[in-house]
Amino acid sequence: MAALLLFVLFLTPLSALAAPASGQAIVAEGYVVLNPETGQVILEKNACERYFPASTTKVMTALMILEKVGSLDEVLTFSEWAIQSTPWDSSTLKPEASPGEQMTVRDALYGLMLASSNECASALAEYAYGSLEAFLEAERMRLTRIGCTGTQFVNAHGYHDENHYTTPYDLALIMAEAVRNEAFLQIASTHAYTIPATNMAEPREVSMGHQMIGGAYDYPYAVAGKTGHTPEAGRCLVTYAVKNGIPLVCVIMKSSDDQFYQDTDKLLTEAFAIEERRVMAENAPSAGEGVISNEGDLSPYELTQADQEAVVIASPELPRQTSRLFRAVLVLTGAAFAAAGGLLIFMLITGVRLLLRRRKKHG
Repeated sequence: MAALLLFVLFLTPLSALAAPASGQAIVAEGYVVLNPETGQVILEKNACERYFPASTTKVMTALMILEKVGSLDEVLTFSEWAIQSTPWDSSTLKPEASPGEQMTVRDALYGLMLASSNECASALAEYAYGSLEAFLEAERMRLTRIGCTGTQFVNAHGYHDENHYTTPYDLALIMAEAVRNEAFLQIASTHAYTIPATNMAEPREVSMGHQMIGGAYDYPYAVAGKTGHTPEAGRCLVTYAVKNGIPLVCVIMKSSDDQFYQDTDKLLTEAFAIEERRVMAENAPSAGEGVISNEGDLSPYELTQADQEAVVIASPELPRQTSRLFRAVLVLTGAAFAAAGGLLIFMLITGVRLLLRRRKKHG
């Protein structure tokens, strides 16, 4: 039993979960948390179901532009189409860009990712690829190379269209690909930026809409991300976070106005705990005694109800305490065996002496 307790103390199950083990309710209808380095899905629900992505679409748009243009200092001109095709109730720059206005690609990308500007999305797509149609065709090919199988985009900004959709898993793959681009990571992690004066407007101040990134919602591990919202899509959020050297991408889709940050917080907290236990198990000397599956996860031990009630799983944030407990148990176990051995030897010697005395007495 003691050996079982020690094994379970160090070797907690690390397989992907369908929902947080804490039991905390997640409002989002679909979500995925994955490790962008390993590609392993840590948590998921409806990962391959189609949802409307709203402005989280702009993660892919930004990646497409960054991979196409030669320099971020190139200057684009907002066309009549880029402005007129932007729906009246869209998110835009303030003031909205005007036909004929000129801006660097860099400044338009900050407008795209921080202000979630729809006219910047259209202008960037048209500038880099010549037309929206050419942009979408190149985008479809790029999505295939990323591995997305449930995504279809019909515009560059995510304004609602019944034929514009993706899945939580695909969106996580897109974000995992995007954060490998240094320019994207810099832009998508910026708290605030000033777009300099243009030929038609004074300087514009834009700030990150994702409030977990230096905003009103305190979450210290969030690095980069993008928000999305339409009445049809609900609240969508894509977040790249790093804790203790472990990177994670979290995607939630169709959450509520008052819970989408909490959903992300709960999922990331649970996923980081799982990944930290995995790292501990891989680095612990006893990890080799576990049963390793093909995916590299430690297979869970089958415990009786009594064993489950007796076992206390060590927190991944307390490795020193766990190590001390392990050593203490070993010392106590060794002492117990030593005492038992000494007692046995003493009883044998005493028995031999008594036997010899009886023989001598009757001899």
